[in-house]
Amino acid sequence: MNDFQFPHVSEPDRPWVSDGNGHDGHWGYWPDTNPHQRGAPYAVQGLLAVPSGATNFLPPFFLPIEPGSIAKFIGVRAMVRSATSITCNVQQNGSTIAGMTGIVVTTSASSFSPTTPIDVSDGDYFAPVITAVSGTPDGLSMTFYFQVWP
Repeated sequence: MNDFQFPHVSEPDRPWVSDGNGHDGHWGYWPDTNPHQRGAPYAVQGLLAVPSGATNFLPPFFLPIEPGSIAKFIGVRAMVRSATSITCNVQQNGSTIAGMTGIVVTTSASSFSPTTPIDVSDGDYFAPVITAVSGTPDGLSMTFYFQVWP
């Protein structure tokens, strides 16, 4: 008697396929090739100021990418908690990203995108770099967005 059964439901546009190994084979969904968006939250507590050497320096974060995946940086969404605003650049591996220079972050959440999506490799690092402040802003919230293909 054959104990193999197809599932009762499947996902739209995700056919079931076999790996073709006979009785040792496996069935499963066709690999998902659609990109998905991935966010990397970044937050700074306290007063924000223009860095001078190590003083007020905002450290970067590293972005891991799974082997075989492709990723692109597609933008940030940011706001400060109080006071007027900051002006900043967004950097990848220590270099400012085209289109991400002089962005003004206020108490209203806003989104900013690079001139074109930027290729990302495993272990690349990203950081905001404050270039000017207006008032005495504090509490930066910034999420970096990436498009990732499996």
